[in-house]
Amino acid sequence: MKVKTLNSKWIHEANYRLDSNPYMTGAIEARVIIKAAQLVKHELVNVTKGGMKGLINPGRIKRIWAKSNEYGIDFLSSTDILKKNLSYISAISKKAVSENPKLIINYGDILITRAGSIGRMAFTRKDIDGFACTEDVLRVVADESKISNGYLYAYLRSKFGVPLIISSTYGAIIQHIEPHHLADLPVPRLSDLLELKVNNLILEASDLRTKANKIIEESKLKICELIGEIEHLTSTDVLNCNVISSFDLRSSKRLDVLYYAKEPLKIITKLKNNEFRLLKEVSSVVKPGMFKRIMSTKENNGIPFYTGSELFLTDLKPKYYVSKKTQHIEQCILQENWILLQAFGQRGGLIGRAMLTTPKLKNAAATDLQIQIKLPDKFDAGFILAFLDSKPGYSTVVRTPVGGSIPHINPRDIENLVVPWPSKAIRNVIGENVLIAWQSRDKAQELEEEAIKIVENSIEAAAPKH
Repeated sequence: MKVKTLNSKWIHEANYRLDSNPYMTGAIEARVIIKAAQLVKHELVNVTKGGMKGLINPGRIKRIWAKSNEYGIDFLSSTDILKKNLSYISAISKKAVSENPKLIINYGDILITRAGSIGRMAFTRKDIDGFACTEDVLRVVADESKISNGYLYAYLRSKFGVPLIISSTYGAIIQHIEPHHLADLPVPRLSDLLELKVNNLILEASDLRTKANKIIEESKLKICELIGEIEHLTSTDVLNCNVISSFDLRSSKRLDVLYYAKEPLKIITKLKNNEFRLLKEVSSVVKPGMFKRIMSTKENNGIPFYTGSELFLTDLKPKYYVSKKTQHIEQCILQENWILLQAFGQRGGLIGRAMLTTPKLKNAAATDLQIQIKLPDKFDAGFILAFLDSKPGYSTVVRTPVGGSIPHINPRDIENLVVPWPSKAIRNVIGENVLIAWQSRDKAQELEEEAIKIVENSIEAAAPKH
């Protein structure tokens, strides 16, 4: 339980709200520092394009999904805007978008989650320019004749901006914010030189992420070319029964239908027609044991700990810290260039998704719900990740989960996964590009954090008496 003594003046300034949000988020302290800062301040509505028109809530929509981009437009949910990998997002029908053009987001828009988990932000990159986005995300469109979108984003994501946004939350069951709640949010202005520097850092980070995503998509395309063209299933094929030999049943000891789905079996057959290996022949596959977490802090030399959901986000930050005395924690300590495969979850969610451990994760700990895939060569690790992240690779992985309530993947199924294994030269080219892309993502986060730190330090320096 958190307890705080309030000044009656604070209650007045919060429009006499008696819920805890305005007082427990750090918003009061943020306002005090901003007020004391000897800087020019503008209200948010005065630096957005068209005033209130630059604070966009597209309104509720009826979701009509499309089977492909031929009939639809890529659609981002409030969690999708925070993810590294957008390969598997849904498409909403063009008709739904034509009826509500405000769903479309544009390069430079600042996206803020406005319902449920409020105040999480993303900068609209070039690779998602023109996508549709859920009504649960508020769009802030900067008037670039008055303020740069990169600087405004960095400020809103700072330790001053986030508390002010969260403090505007309303609602008992499903909390939310509306554009008018943020209209009077104070925006301190720095020197032109500093704002330009911050803006350039944010734009550079955005470009790095866009280039990284492009490299990864190109690498996955090369994987598909190696495997060869795979005939896609028609609706009739999906509904028809598949004939399985008794040998397959005995060897797999599986009777669940999805394990014998036609498409992944076609992919496996195609893989075996070329150079291939079982994953266990080229790597070590490890599933850490389950353990009870003993919480700690950074100050007490705790180990940064990442859950499955945090590992797949653009902004990679530990969920919490665990004690070095935690039993079996050594099994979850990460090293560079491992592949982590999410082993638990629902089909269509995180289960079966793969990621690479970059230098940023070295000596951190990750959840025991991940399967660790360790290859002796870093370029081979990048190559295998490109396969697992491709549609053929993911299809062969996601057929393997067992369990009803919470499906999970058995490490033995991953050990026996059929993977392409072309010449070392081909593996090196694809693998090196994947490593470069993942390192670029880390660099992008560093640039973004640097920009936010400049904003925070400048505001604090301008308020010496707070």
